[in-house]
Amino acid sequence: MEWAPWQLARVVDGDTLGVVSPDDGASELVRLLCADTEEKSASNSSATKPATAFGLYTAGWAAGWFRPLEGEPSPPTVYLGHEVGGEDRDSYGRLLAHVWYRGCNYGTKLVREGWSPYFNKYGNSRVYDVELREAQRLAQEERLGIWDPERAKEGATRPYAELLEWWDLRASLIDRFREWDREHPDEVLEVRTDLEEIRQRCADGEDLVVFGEIVNIREVRGGNLWLEFDTPRDLPFIVFVPSSARRALDGSHLGEITGTYARNYAYFRGTGAMYRDIAEIVFSSAEQILLDWPPNGRGAAGL
Repeated sequence: MEWAPWQLARVVDGDTLGVVSPDDGASELVRLLCADTEEKSASNSSATKPATAFGLYTAGWAAGWFRPLEGEPSPPTVYLGHEVGGEDRDSYGRLLAHVWYRGCNYGTKLVREGWSPYFNKYGNSRVYDVELREAQRLAQEERLGIWDPERAKEGATRPYAELLEWWDLRASLIDRFREWDREHPDEVLEVRTDLEEIRQRCADGEDLVVFGEIVNIREVRGGNLWLEFDTPRDLPFIVFVPSSARRALDGSHLGEITGTYARNYAYFRGTGAMYRDIAEIVFSSAEQILLDWPPNGRGAAGL
């Protein structure tokens, strides 16, 4: 992994930093990979991630840990590294990266000291998986931070037992896709990392198979549905379900892949198209949504 130096501008919370490029002064918000500290503010909370006293405490601790000590440069320099495949961003446009500071991987430090679980909801780390799993095991064994049962007395907590099982399920599905993709590159396109190619193939009206996560189902004018994928901001990709095909959804796997604690990820195949600037596959048959790939032991060439 290559590490690039950035100047730290601010600590937003335990897993989000503001940085500035030393080359051109460009600013970025960085969302740490493989860590997910508790929320400090109700404005960002959810049912599975409520704002907690420990989240506020973690944010304060992180700000203190990054504060330069006497003799250290100010502002401090942190180093950002990316997973296999290069730079990526989340749906909010934040840069996703590992952070190196003071001679250690900050994410591993968070997990080892109980500030965060190993956050593999979007896939196991292809660089630090073993290290992070061991860090989490030790933190749990020592009942550090979020693993301390006494924390339940402080108010809201996260349902970590259920979350870890869910994240591992999602990660296992992503691992299976990665394994297939290594042996059969370009047969199935991953919605986040291959989005530019998907958009081009949709513009050309080609048949394609994609792997990704449906994050929202929206009813639009005329009784049509949009099955919206997790994509970088401002580059939507959907499965378009015309009102005439909605009945076919009842016989599909859609109910198995949507919602909290569901598998979320699946394979979708069909003919690509563009609607204004929205790339889409048009849905007409339940057979277009698959839980596993390849179907019946065949690759895309055998469809």
